[in-house]
Amino acid sequence: ARLRDMDVQTAISAADEYRRRVKGLIGGEYTGERALLLNVHTDLVIEHHAAIMVLLHQCLYGSAFSLVRIQFEAFINANWLTLCASDDEVRRIRVREFKFPPMGDRVAQCDGADEYRFFQTMKKQAWKPMNDYTHSGIRQLTRRFSNGKVEPKYNDGELKEVVDATTMTILLVGKLFCTAVGKQMEALEAEQLIRNWNGLAIRS
Repeated sequence: ARLRDMDVQTAISAADEYRRRVKGLIGGEYTGERALLLNVHTDLVIEHHAAIMVLLHQCLYGSAFSLVRIQFEAFINANWLTLCASDDEVRRIRVREFKFPPMGDRVAQCDGADEYRFFQTMKKQAWKPMNDYTHSGIRQLTRRFSNGKVEPKYNDGELKEVVDATTMTILLVGKLFCTAVGKQMEALEAEQLIRNWNGLAIRS
């Protein structure tokens, strides 16, 4: 069944299984400043996904939606570190003497270094809504009213859209990580997971 045909809890369970498989692909010990920093960002992307799924499962929807932007930024940083950062920038990040470029610059630089060139499109489509949910903007506030009561009001389609987008993010960062550290077989497995998830996705 596709995500759009699942109930929300079944979709969350499917996402949890995909996260478990990604964690299995990236396991290991790595050396070198760039690999270590990529490992840190990949771990954050995966942890944020786990937290989002827990919050959705417990019907804490506002908090779940607020984390989507945080996960997305960790994902962009992972790509920027891998595709764009110089060795000196990597060193300065490691010793906490560096400030990341503005998000617009990061996605533009990633598009210039990656064959798929989808980072600016992702930001254009989703950045404002993600910020709105994270910073308690109008989208977040209007979903706190339900029939005159103050309580979360999110429909299943919106909830499954978050499941879909954040799960695809962990799959993409898993492939990025495996490719960057030379785990070729695992990168191919991650690519297959991406295709499989696309087959389930509500956008398909």
